[in-house]
Amino acid sequence: MSRVRLLALNAADHLMVKKRPDAAASILENYLSAHPACPATLRCLGRVRLEQRRPDLAAPLFRRALALYAEDTTSTLARSKAEMLSST
Repeated sequence: MSRVRLLALNAADHLMVKKRPDAAASILENYLSAHPACPATLRCLGRVRLEQRRPDLAAPLFRRALALYAEDTTSTLARSKAEMLSST
């Protein structure tokens, strides 16, 4: 996990504890503007949107995060299979 992503996620978590979801969303949106394919950040922003009572905004974030996790899992499995086949 990159240091910047870790800082963004930790800051957002802290702001949520302080009941400042708008500030948390702003930090996460800024990070996502530079790194749109970060499932952990998408998931965290989805949780913020739920806390803001905005399931209409949360659902697409969760869907994008799941799609990215699925892509990563698929590519990891494909790499593992290729490595196994090349070692035989």
